[in-house]
Amino acid sequence: MKYTPLLLTLFLIVQLQAQDSLELRPITVVAPAWASGPEARPVAALSREDLRVNYYGQEPALLLERQPSVTAFTDAGSAFGYAYFRLRGIDQTRLNFTLDGVPLNEPEDQGFYFNNYVDLLSSIRAVQLQPGINVDVNGTAAYAGSVQLLSPVISGKEFTEVTAGYGSFGSYRVSAAAQRRLGNKGWNLYARGSRLGSSGFRDHSATMKGPRLSSSWGEPEKSTC
Repeated sequence: MKYTPLLLTLFLIVQLQAQDSLELRPITVVAPAWASGPEARPVAALSREDLRVNYYGQEPALLLERQPSVTAFTDAGSAFGYAYFRLRGIDQTRLNFTLDGVPLNEPEDQGFYFNNYVDLLSSIRAVQLQPGINVDVNGTAAYAGSVQLLSPVISGKEFTEVTAGYGSFGSYRVSAAAQRRLGNKGWNLYARGSRLGSSGFRDHSATMKGPRLSSSWGEPEKSTC
């Protein structure tokens, strides 16, 4: 009987080691980059043409403010600098943001701030804004809604694009983009560099962002960012 505690201890150790060596089955999580169908409930779907007409370098939050149930404000009082928006009265930390299905929300406060990505919408082909809880997206929980961004489709056509603008309070925007073929296997490279700045509407509200370089590469009609 004096060996019973020792045998029980050895038995427990063996059981724990057996539990530690359990093999878990792999799990694949699939989330669409763009919602479709009647369940999508999109508030807005901005195409590349919509962005070309309405986007001039302002904070994307101010562009989204034109959509139903969206309100926005800026720290500087102008179109440049940090801007924030709410969907149905709920702030950005309760919104899900993705680019081609890849989560963009920051781990610090679960929010996403366009100001950290200079001239982002110049390199986006479409934006979809959905209200309400959404369980079909990847990343942070979408309590208030979700914002899906899609990167440009590489078509295989080479081009060079230069954009410049100047406005009130010393505001300016300079952007250049190019797409080139890589070799003879159908691969292409897309790149854009942008710089924005403004003296600000209020004193000590000047802002300067950039330069920023964004690029993608892939086969025609596909892209990787």
